[in-house]
Amino acid sequence: AQFKVGCLNPGRSGLVGLSSNCVLWWRIWDIAISAEMANLRMVILPGPRLPLGCELPADLPYVFLGARSPSWTTVGAFVLPEALPQILPLDEFGSDRRLWFIILNEGGSPAYALCGFYAHTPTNTGFWEDLLTERRAVFKKYGLSASLLIGDANLHLPSLVEHELSCT
Repeated sequence: AQFKVGCLNPGRSGLVGLSSNCVLWWRIWDIAISAEMANLRMVILPGPRLPLGCELPADLPYVFLGARSPSWTTVGAFVLPEALPQILPLDEFGSDRRLWFIILNEGGSPAYALCGFYAHTPTNTGFWEDLLTERRAVFKKYGLSASLLIGDANLHLPSLVEHELSCT
C-alpha cells in the first residue's frame, strides 16, 4: 500500500485552547476526518501544543507521536495504528522541532527518510543547517538517497501572505 503523508498546521492555538491546556477535540476530529478523507497514513502537525497528560479521544483513528508540550516549538504526527509497522522512528536524530522517520517498503527495508518539521523564523539558519546535517547522517546510517521534508517552514513572505508586522 502506498504510504501517503500530509501536513496540517493546527493554527495559533494548536490542539489546545489559547489560555488553557484543555484539548480542543473538535480540532483533533477536524484533522482526523480531513486526513481520513485524503487517505493519509501519517499527518505531520507543526506546533501541535499537546501538553503531557492530555488525553486524546479514545476512538480517534490515529496515535500521536512527538514531543508533548504546551509550546509552539514542537512538531508531532498523527499516525494510523496499522501504519506503525511501516515506520521506524529515529529518536537519535532530530529535536522537538524535527521528527525523523524511516519509511519502510512492503518488504520491510528502508525506502526513504521522512522529516516532519516546524522551523524557526527564517533568520535562524541553524535550524536548516542542523536538519541537513541530520539528513546526511540518516542517509549514511541507513544507506538512503531519498527523503521527504514536510512541515511548516515558518516563511511569512509579505509577497505571498498578509500578516501582521509582529508576526514576521
